[in-house]
Amino acid sequence: MTTFTTEDRLNAETLRDMFRSVSKRVSKKDLLKSSPSSTPYMTSTGIQIGKFYQKPKYVEEDSDMLRLQSYLIGDPAILKRQYWYGVAYKVTLVFVLLVIVVANK
Repeated sequence: MTTFTTEDRLNAETLRDMFRSVSKRVSKKDLLKSSPSSTPYMTSTGIQIGKFYQKPKYVEEDSDMLRLQSYLIGDPAILKRQYWYGVAYKVTLVFVLLVIVVANK
């Protein structure tokens, strides 16, 4: 069994008193009032840990989603590509019809 000496008791009381004085100086209510919501922790000395922390921003990396978003936004590159696809489709259609007409003569 552990026995405590008078010195151990004094150290424990000193630590307890120090903790009480710190907790009296900075209460949780004071921390919530004085610190911004982005500060998760404030020390008893007033140092704000995590004051400038910003959550990482979500970046979409899926190519299909990026293509869909750029189409909905009206990205000029998408519009230009659609235009040239339409031109290529019409030229191909005219060529096929011309070949059919010439072949039937």
